[in-house]
Amino acid sequence: MKNSVYNENQSNRLFQLRLKSEQSLFNNNNLFLVAESILILACISLIDSISRNNTILIGLFVFGILLTIIWLLTNHRLRISFDSVREQTLIACPEYKNIVKNRSTRGVSSKLLLFFGVPLLFLTLWFYLLFEIIFV
Repeated sequence: MKNSVYNENQSNRLFQLRLKSEQSLFNNNNLFLVAESILILACISLIDSISRNNTILIGLFVFGILLTIIWLLTNHRLRISFDSVREQTLIACPEYKNIVKNRSTRGVSSKLLLFFGVPLLFLTLWFYLLFEIIFV
């Protein structure tokens, strides 16, 4: 099936760009996931050692909240870029379009859960820990 919009070389480059943008999404997620996990471990270890002065913990929790918001915003921007490239790839690569069309897509997208669900869970955890330190 011949594509009239893109020649074969352009289609190949576009597909490579699609793969690279998807890899950027996953790399971004991995970076923030590791950073958040290390920060949570640091906070948990400090909870037991700090008895009276919670200022350090509150600062770390606020930092965790800000880090998670940055994570969500960067995922959102990368997702917009990925979706744009993906749409062009669907036009340029009929084989890819057939694979996507034949795939079962029931339920919530796994990418949506990974790139927005996980950061929102971390955000909930940070607010819970902040609430626990301030009000309990």
